[in-house]
Amino acid sequence: MDSRRFKEIFLPCARPIYWAAFRLTGNTAEAEDLVQDTFLKLWMNRQKMSDIDNAAAYAVQTMRHLYFNRSRKQQPSETDMAKMEIVAADNLEREIELRSDSQRVMHIISQLPEQQRQIVTLRDVDDMSYDDIAQQTGLSLVNIRVTLSRARKVIRDRFTKNR
Repeated sequence: MDSRRFKEIFLPCARPIYWAAFRLTGNTAEAEDLVQDTFLKLWMNRQKMSDIDNAAAYAVQTMRHLYFNRSRKQQPSETDMAKMEIVAADNLEREIELRSDSQRVMHIISQLPEQQRQIVTLRDVDDMSYDDIAQQTGLSLVNIRVTLSRARKVIRDRFTKNR
């Protein structure tokens, strides 16, 4: 296939290739790069393409193959690796902070009066329902709610005071 024939067949396909590339990438610059790479690949393989029924479909399919091959081969860059390390360090730092906070809260709970400690533990640590707590402790629902509210206020005040 000579250049004149190539232009006749594939240049009208530029817009469909671009829009398909844009839908895949969501980025104008990447879509334009894919179109350019597609035309290069088509040009390099022009001798093998003697009887193509639908040039636009063939060109779009070629572009899709390029896109997916590029995506599969793409390794994280050094910048991506640095970002991932920063995120991992931030996550580790946050996890350590959460563990520390959790230990502080558990220490504060251990210093509460017996009834408050029992109700907070049953409700907030063991995640029991109010009805189950009432059955286990023999207290009324109103009493449980009031005791829990007071215990949580003490925990909140001590926790923020020591920060």
